[in-house]
Amino acid sequence: MSKKFEFVSLSVTLLTFLLLTLAGCDSSSDPKAYYQATGSWSGTIGADRVRGIIAPDGSAQLAIVDVNGEFIGDAGEYVGRIGSVNPDNIGSMSLTRLQGGVSSGGQNITFKLSADRLYSEQGIELTRTAESNGPAVLSDVVGRWSLSAADNLTAVVVDESGTLSGGNGQCQYSGSMQLIDPAWNIYRLALTVADITYLSCPQRDVSYTGLAMKLGNDETRPRLWFAANSLAKTAQGEWSKTINVAPVAQMAILGDRTSPGLESSVLVKEGAAVELNAQGSSDVNNDPLTYSWSGTDPLGGTLTMTVAPGTGSTATFIPVLTGVYTINLTVSDGIATASLIRPLSVEWTPDRFVDCINGTVLDTKTNLLWLQDAECTILNQGTIWGISHAEAETRVGTLTSGVCNLNDNSEQGNWHLPTLDDFSYIIPQSQWSEGNRFVHVGTTLPYYWTADPDPETEFNWFFVDVSGASTEWFGSYFENTATAVWPVRAMRSGETCP
Repeated sequence: MSKKFEFVSLSVTLLTFLLLTLAGCDSSSDPKAYYQATGSWSGTIGADRVRGIIAPDGSAQLAIVDVNGEFIGDAGEYVGRIGSVNPDNIGSMSLTRLQGGVSSGGQNITFKLSADRLYSEQGIELTRTAESNGPAVLSDVVGRWSLSAADNLTAVVVDESGTLSGGNGQCQYSGSMQLIDPAWNIYRLALTVADITYLSCPQRDVSYTGLAMKLGNDETRPRLWFAANSLAKTAQGEWSKTINVAPVAQMAILGDRTSPGLESSVLVKEGAAVELNAQGSSDVNNDPLTYSWSGTDPLGGTLTMTVAPGTGSTATFIPVLTGVYTINLTVSDGIATASLIRPLSVEWTPDRFVDCINGTVLDTKTNLLWLQDAECTILNQGTIWGISHAEAETRVGTLTSGVCNLNDNSEQGNWHLPTLDDFSYIIPQSQWSEGNRFVHVGTTLPYYWTADPDPETEFNWFFVDVSGASTEWFGSYFENTATAVWPVRAMRSGETCP
């Protein structure tokens, strides 16, 4: 028992010695040492106001700014590297002041670091700032950027791998962006501007490798801040992102009877085409969009689709089966893409208009019964063809079964003049032209009174034009104008249509 105790005691002693030894090691060998200073800082170095970034690897870049924190062109910057931060939060930094890309002297700094303060006896006084809008991912910088400076670099494109490209016809941009600290949104930026044609690019001498930080949005546009005196006057300060918002994939379906969400169903005639419309897709940056479509049928087979030429914003297919189809839409703005997968349940529709064999026609969409003969002589005959609005209301109000080929047991007061809403369900579609259930629609006079007065013109009433000759399918007539009558009524309780 005593030997076992001696062994345990010796093990604890060795472990304690090992921990003490490790605690005394140079913390510069620990990569986490640099993270204590990582982030965005602002303050003073001597007489200079500065603002800048310290990266996880210890590299520092501090721009000289004005009282508002804005970069001062040609004033210069401080660049350096932290050598170590020990367990007592004492660090060392080599610091060089650059102006116009030329060093104006370097110094080695010993500083004290706390949670939000970095300071030294040599005149460094920095405070940590919450500039990040993180955590960041590389996709945050995908898009097109422009530089907020006197000589703009425009349309600098960053793709999904962080590669820089673009140009303006005279200058060619190249380089890369690498995310090195997601917590503080710090990137390493490399940018080179080349002259495409001899001496035509005013920024042809620009090249930069340094630190950049994604800032919060400014009027919904992300900004990228970097200190870059080595870029002289052409690239100092901030980039404002002009394009980095992926398009939103949206889909409209002709005849869509969907509730909110992705689930939808559509009733179509057997053999009729279903039209898919992506015009609802949007890109807040107003980039030109292109669309691609694909899908599967209810048995899992590939859906044959006809895509409109050009951007492909619409596509059609003819369902040969009832059941659930899967529609895939991909929208691209040339940089980013968005996709939508939508199930679409297809069912064959019965004939919408049903002949009730009693002088009426049922619209199964609205459950309204229309007089089958749209030019019944008893209702429409006047001194000339057509009657006044007041006479129309009187005749329709007294219409009963036994006239106008009616055998529906209807009574006085059942029928009324259609409203504009009643007509709106059938006029634009000209439904009576297919599977003709009605007779004499617009044969003599294509204008029919409605029950709606014109609120803007006294003594006038709205009418509808069923001729299809005008996109304006309704208008307003003086009440004594001779116009035709086509009555409608609701189905009575318990009434059926064979």
